[in-house]
Amino acid sequence: MGTDFANWLIDCHRKYDKEFHFREPMSSPPDPACRHYKMANFGSGTNSRVFESHKTKVKLKAKKVYGTINFFEEKEDEFGLLVKFFSFQRWPKEVYGNTDPAKGLLVIANLDTGE
Repeated sequence: MGTDFANWLIDCHRKYDKEFHFREPMSSPPDPACRHYKMANFGSGTNSRVFESHKTKVKLKAKKVYGTINFFEEKEDEFGLLVKFFSFQRWPKEVYGNTDPAKGLLVIANLDTGE
């Protein structure tokens, strides 16, 4: 592989490849097959955005639905692939009540990251 191409590839990866990295594991998740986390970073380098449980105001992509994140979750699917979710509490709580965290799980791709 040529040096110019390798440098271009590295540059593109730093600028355009984005993924979620979960941080700060929570103790005692309800399902022992899952791992729960308090925080997630989305993006890379200086373009990274932090999502924090119970603090970060978020919106879903497909609809104008707002709320906060209860926690982030990782678990393996039937093929052994790691799937990432988040538990979502809709706002206002006075209208929607408390969301059961087990029923409020959404695939991480539904989270509007502002991109």
